[in-house]
Amino acid sequence: MITRRWIPFLALASAAIGSPAARADIDSSTLAVLVNDADPISREVGDYYAAARRIPERHLIHVRVANDVAMSRASFAEFSSSLTAQLANEHVEALAITWRRPYRVDCMSITSALALGFDERYCATGCYPTKPSPLYDARTSSPLAVFGVRPTMMIAAATLRQTKELIDRGVRADANAGASVDALLVTTTDVWRNVRSAEFAAIAASPPPRVHPVRTTEFPTSATNVMFYFTGAVRVPHIDSIRFAPGAIADHLTSAGAIFEQDEQMTVLDWLDAGATASYGTVVEPCSFKEKFPDPNVAIRRYADGAPLIEAYWESVRMPGQGLFIGEPLARPFAKN
Repeated sequence: MITRRWIPFLALASAAIGSPAARADIDSSTLAVLVNDADPISREVGDYYAAARRIPERHLIHVRVANDVAMSRASFAEFSSSLTAQLANEHVEALAITWRRPYRVDCMSITSALALGFDERYCATGCYPTKPSPLYDARTSSPLAVFGVRPTMMIAAATLRQTKELIDRGVRADANAGASVDALLVTTTDVWRNVRSAEFAAIAASPPPRVHPVRTTEFPTSATNVMFYFTGAVRVPHIDSIRFAPGAIADHLTSAGAIFEQDEQMTVLDWLDAGATASYGTVVEPCSFKEKFPDPNVAIRRYADGAPLIEAYWESVRMPGQGLFIGEPLARPFAKN
């Protein structure tokens, strides 16, 4: 067993970008896209995304990983060491991965392991809190420079076609600046999953510009121009009748939202199939800690302030070690001109 904690990217911060106080927005010039050459779909998604977002060719990073649910600690140590070497001379503030498997590194999600480095303190056996992320509510556009963390997001959906449609929605979101949108905040009777209702109240009491909060105790049977949908339920009905705006974020706070092989609970892929541009779910049982899931108050305000999706979503989760971020990372429907 490998017991060393791997934090592969911290040493790059000062060497790659100079002053840690420098501003370096996450955009197409500072995002690296990881492509699994052993996965034909990943190769096609990588090429499609690079073209759609004009990612520099040197930031299209080719790797080889096994098409398994989980990567072992030993394999991840070797993988992250190689990746560090490939990025050593590049200014890269964030990562996107273009495969659906592996989605876990031992007890962590792969997006959190790549961002934070593998560390057992981000895991929990049983119902315990985990180590918090330094990015929570940090409001920084330079996560690597300031905190030594590269937020990471998986670009994937149920099929190749749906993944390309997801990418297209993210790109279209950039043209949405100025439009008003709805935030569906659905309170449920599920006592274990309805732990974010206080955040719903905070958003409703003082919403950011352009965001119209819709608080309800009933799952909407239809809605249009929805940018946010937050609730807590094993399954969320009627989502195929929701018209999501390009760039939309949606998640449902349940135990197995990013365990793709199970069908006992709804997964993040259902949100993406319904038209959302990003979602978040856990890859192992997290128990009912709201800190392990997106804080709607933080996510909505940060996104509405003009942050790209990957920044807003990552900054909304206090304890993300067990959670997977999935979607189009550069969507920015509230960008300031």
